Amino acid sequence: MHEYPNSELSGSAMIYKVCKAYDEKYNHDLADNYIDLACTGLVGDMMNVSVLENRYIISKGLDLIESGNGNLGIKLLHELVLNSKKLTSEDIGFYIAPCINAVIRLSD
Repeated sequence: MHEYPNSELSGSAMIYKVCKAYDEKYNHDLADNYIDLACTGLVGDMMNVSVLENRYIISKGLDLIESGNGNLGIKLLHELVLNSKKLTSEDIGFYIAPCINAVIRLSD
């Protein structure tokens, strides 16, 4: 099996990469609409941000969230928790991702 050079991808970033491959194969342009989810997963899972691919996904994800065109849930958390101040990866790691993880843990 082929080894992907970036072993520091989170599950959400892997799904994003699969969607990018689908876009290329079937001539679509949908994956980048979900890069904010990959960004949130990378930061929330504390993946290595010294890897350039991870930095790129995080940067583009933050841009999408800031534009207001990303995931509605993340947008609302940004507005409620951070009063819509400029979002950083630190904000995702300390405020946004823990809110998402808390909801997931409620079902346990």
